Amino acid sequence: MTASNDTTTDLYALIAMLRAERDAALSEKAALTRALANRDSEHGERVEHQSATVDVLKAMSASPGDPQPVFDLIVQRAQELCNSKAAGIYEYDGGLVHIRADFGARDLVVLHSDYDSLTLAMSG
Repeated sequence: MTASNDTTTDLYALIAMLRAERDAALSEKAALTRALANRDSEHGERVEHQSATVDVLKAMSASPGDPQPVFDLIVQRAQELCNSKAAGIYEYDGGLVHIRADFGARDLVVLHSDYDSLTLAMSG
């Protein structure tokens, strides 16, 4: 074997080692990027939850004798946080279901044939 062949073999080995190191670094970078995105998402959810809680507490202190603004805000924030089409607070008194608050329920149709039954169906 000649010195030229040894140098070529050494260069190929070095290239293979550098490629392996590059691939390992790229894999680690991808894992760290995913972990960072997950952490940011969790942090954002916590901030949204805390913001909603603060808003509800403010509404409670602004209307201590009237729960309706609080119910309205709760369903609005629930609809936003859950990314749903609608949210609502309903009260069942043993015989009737009463709508206490709803948000985003414009397409919701309330159908009832008598006072003992209540059926909710999505329109459209």
